[in-house]
Amino acid sequence: MLRYEPIGARHVPLVEPMLDDADVLRFTGVPDPAPAGFAEQWLGRYVAARADGTKEGFAAFFEDDGALAGLALAPVIDPEGREMELGYMVPAPARGRGAATAMLRWLTRWAFEERGALRV
Repeated sequence: MLRYEPIGARHVPLVEPMLDDADVLRFTGVPDPAPAGFAEQWLGRYVAARADGTKEGFAAFFEDDGALAGLALAPVIDPEGREMELGYMVPAPARGRGAATAMLRWLTRWAFEERGALRV
């Protein structure tokens, strides 16, 4: 149903429209209004933290039409304690298609099986 790829600079144009979405602003820590360059800086922090294992993020795309399904995020990873916080962002056009459920299931499996988490 979904295909995943690690987030990076190429995803900035896909993320920027979500920063004006009232539901994204309501349910996430994205500042309202998001300052200029926020998407690039925010995704850049995920890319930088990937190196030390303290954050990870994935862009998810629907396999049938290639549209963005959202972001599957591990904004807090404690490698030593083997604990993670997980979350997601779904753009308005993808809502109602099961993206959030699919991303969280996939991300949870990734956390336990790929990263050896003990608690999420």
